[in-house]
Amino acid sequence: MTSTYVADRVTYAMRKVGQDAVLVRLPGTTGTRAELPVKAVPDFEVPSGPTGGVVQVHREIRIGNAEIAASNWPAPIKRGDLIIMGGVSYAIQGVETAAPGGVHAEHYLQVMRMG
Repeated sequence: MTSTYVADRVTYAMRKVGQDAVLVRLPGTTGTRAELPVKAVPDFEVPSGPTGGVVQVHREIRIGNAEIAASNWPAPIKRGDLIIMGGVSYAIQGVETAAPGGVHAEHYLQVMRMG
């Protein structure tokens, strides 16, 4: 089983079961906002206690690498980027990338929203 095979299987699975989402890089020093439609697979939301009266909701969202690799989106994904899914914006807090054999296949986004 090659690493490209694994990446292709992840892409296939995301297209089959993923929800529509948009990966967003807010304007920084370049002054341009970048948006990329992706397929995403979220886990369950985990609310934590109120901070100053605001409940924080944590979740993990998985996205494949195929859309990123086929675009000019400014990779890599980083803390402070957003992902919008189901009309809700989530701030990306951390990213882990699965890259079997050095081929980026999937990204695990640790995200938070204020609710």
